[in-house]
Amino acid sequence: MKILCIFSKVLGGKTVSAYFQNILDNMTGVKPTYFFLEPGDYSKYKVSSISKVLGSTAETLSVFKQKWRAEGIDTSGYDALFFQSYELTALFRKEIQSMPTLMRVDTTPVLAQGLVRQETDSLFKKLRSHVAQVWMNSVYGNIFTHIDHILTATEWAKSSFVRDYKINPEAVTVSYPARDLDIWKPLANKPVNGPKVLLFVGNDFKRKGGEFLIKLYQKHLKGRYKLRIISNDAMLTKFEQIEGVEILRGIGHQDLGHFIKQYQTADAFIFPTLREQLGIVLTEALSAGLPVVARNVGGAGDVVKNDYNGYLLDYEADIDQWARVIDAVCENEQKHQEMSKNSRKLAEQMFNRKTNAENICRIVYSLAGYKDD
Repeated sequence: MKILCIFSKVLGGKTVSAYFQNILDNMTGVKPTYFFLEPGDYSKYKVSSISKVLGSTAETLSVFKQKWRAEGIDTSGYDALFFQSYELTALFRKEIQSMPTLMRVDTTPVLAQGLVRQETDSLFKKLRSHVAQVWMNSVYGNIFTHIDHILTATEWAKSSFVRDYKINPEAVTVSYPARDLDIWKPLANKPVNGPKVLLFVGNDFKRKGGEFLIKLYQKHLKGRYKLRIISNDAMLTKFEQIEGVEILRGIGHQDLGHFIKQYQTADAFIFPTLREQLGIVLTEALSAGLPVVARNVGGAGDVVKNDYNGYLLDYEADIDQWARVIDAVCENEQKHQEMSKNSRKLAEQMFNRKTNAENICRIVYSLAGYKDD
């Protein structure tokens, strides 16, 4: 089966596309061809004025359409299509209606725009988001019904396809981001002496609730906990002198052993993000056996279970509430160890690389020679 894979390397898409590329390249009888949307394309190709008005999805379509034409790809020689993003499907309506198609997504237009409105207090941005949602639903609603199978990163996203777009639940499979659990694992015999270490990982510090975290730490946690921040965000320079705060820059998956060690030597993961589908860092935290305290946003509820492996706080919860919950996780050592074990259990159930890859292969093979009009 010759399958044309239309993937994105923009932002988190780089990691996701590499994961699926590795699976497809090792499938017997499958010959994948890859066409990537890359970050540099946004400077190489001019974005139309109307696209700028309509927002980021329209800008992406404008750039991709120009690149597609420039490279002259023809879909007629392929047996199936695989999209890693719903945005790009808008340019392939006819092909999707006639060819077996698989799509992998983190979110839906309804959910994505809901997150935008949840984060902002601006009436203009809220109105613009409503307009964008109406436009996107008009573009994508019918397309979704012609896609043979949809892979979602969370139950949160699957529920939206079923509820908001009336997609058959059997045509949607949740495939959580996989981790190599032989590498991502808790540290054996972790020392329990000294202040507990709270870990935050993420760039785009403001959107991920970083300023909220700093206020929380300074008011309630300073002197009792250490706060370890892994981020390359420039705004962190103004927080470098806060006692008890350790800021680590320039480490990540390129230095995986050192990166994993930062999780393994922490005691809890703090995730106050203001807008997120499902942060990859949550899968890493669970794999390392960390209890998680997170804002209830996006798909966080898929992986953080209240009073089991951590706590989800309401979107509007204040820093006093966050402090009480962090204390509840960390001050009772028996409770802390139970939550740590439970995080690892969930990771083994949800993020197993072998099991997830087998499910993806099964779905890809099922597309061969099949199209239900």
